[in-house]
Amino acid sequence: MGMAIVLAIGQVFTAILDHGPLLTGFFQGFYGIGGTTGPLIATALVSHGVHWSRFYIIPMALSAINLAFNGWSFWNYEQESSMMPRPMGRETVEPSRWQSFKNLVLDRTILLGSLFIFAYQGCEVAISGWVISFLVSYRGGDPTKVGYVTAGFWAGITVGRLQTLSNTSMWLQSN
Repeated sequence: MGMAIVLAIGQVFTAILDHGPLLTGFFQGFYGIGGTTGPLIATALVSHGVHWSRFYIIPMALSAINLAFNGWSFWNYEQESSMMPRPMGRETVEPSRWQSFKNLVLDRTILLGSLFIFAYQGCEVAISGWVISFLVSYRGGDPTKVGYVTAGFWAGITVGRLQTLSNTSMWLQSN
């Protein structure tokens, strides 16, 4: 569930930037690359006799590094945003944080988009995990080799996302 929330936040953030569709495509592509390499690394560890749960040390370390970089990236965000120039001749009243949050939560586009990403992400991960369980439990699959099936699943998703990215890039260049 935490991954789905992070993915939804990342999608919304990249979508509002300049060239949002292109950046969102990069975001999705890198997510797919991680989804492809994760099962390959886990399969390699298991096939070399390492207990499967030790794999989670790698994503935990990467998450800690990401958390540190996020803190560093946004450390002075409020100071920088308060120094942004205001339009001449107009004084704007800034809404309170609670009012901003309320407006965000009540925005239909954001709400529906976030719910879609949340559900999509859950289905994507559930299906990739279910396939492994099915192959091991009902088809007698070798746990040291079935990770390649999940890697193939994620590679297909990644190729599709990157194909969309190249189409978006061509569209942006023509406009």
